[in-house]
Amino acid sequence: MDIHENPVYGDCYFTSPEEGVQESRYVFIEGSGVLSHLSEEKRELQVGETGFGTTLNLLVLLHALKDLSFPWELTYYTVDKYPLSVAECRTILSRCISSVSREAETFFSHWEGLYNARKNGYNSCKFIYYGGVVRLHFYYGDVIDFMNTLPASMDTWFFDGHSPEKNPDMWSRDVLQSAGEKTRIGGTFATYTAAGEVKRGLRNAGFCVRRKKGFGKKHHMIYGYREA
Repeated sequence: MDIHENPVYGDCYFTSPEEGVQESRYVFIEGSGVLSHLSEEKRELQVGETGFGTTLNLLVLLHALKDLSFPWELTYYTVDKYPLSVAECRTILSRCISSVSREAETFFSHWEGLYNARKNGYNSCKFIYYGGVVRLHFYYGDVIDFMNTLPASMDTWFFDGHSPEKNPDMWSRDVLQSAGEKTRIGGTFATYTAAGEVKRGLRNAGFCVRRKKGFGKKHHMIYGYREA
């Protein structure tokens, strides 16, 4: 088995073990336009993620946030039914982690204790990173239960569960509908998949859905925003 494959779903965490950081940045950070939700006037950011996995999207987002010229606050809601330990994350990310090593060292020092003491439902921590405050709310359990707990104020979504073919529950109509209900008008999303059922589900949930070139060898990915 490939070290960056999830044995539960028989699916890889990202396209290439050497390019995980670049893929996360291209698909989720740039694709969602997440940084556009922050300014001198709006310094608080709420991000929702389906599929915490290797924690890479959070690490890459922290790397992008540290260069902001004003103080910021990130509240990051994420879920995983089969979370990874720090050791597992380091192994899977071993070929690409060097470019987010500072972020990894900071976050993993908090994640280790949170993971080891995890309980069903929310497991939370708070830490300071450069000029910002980070609040992580990790939900250990089923995605639909997680969705039902969220405030209706998400700025951005990273839809990053394993593929719809391998993990259909993560992309169900109920999950996507809930995402629409929990997103403020103008809130954005991005995902690596351009599967037809995902596009339809997001449109039905109130999102404007657009398509563009996917990362690497992937033909397409989708992104968009919550319509009024």
